[in-house]
Amino acid sequence: MKNLENKLQVLNENRGDVELREYVEISAESDPNFFRWLFGEDFDNDFDSSMTSEQKEEYKSWLETL
Repeated sequence: MKNLENKLQVLNENRGDVELREYVEISAESDPNFFRWLFGEDFDNDFDSSMTSEQKEEYKSWLETL
């Protein structure tokens, strides 16, 4: 994930009263562009199946740190 500090700042600004991790999980589930934005890549429409196993693991590890 590139420019993660900037992305964390954007996420924090947009989350409102919701905890950051919860906001990220909600965004990942509801926004089809979330992973495209987070990884800076143009995934296919079904982005979850287009992500590599390394990207999925990177996301899970990052999510645990929030």
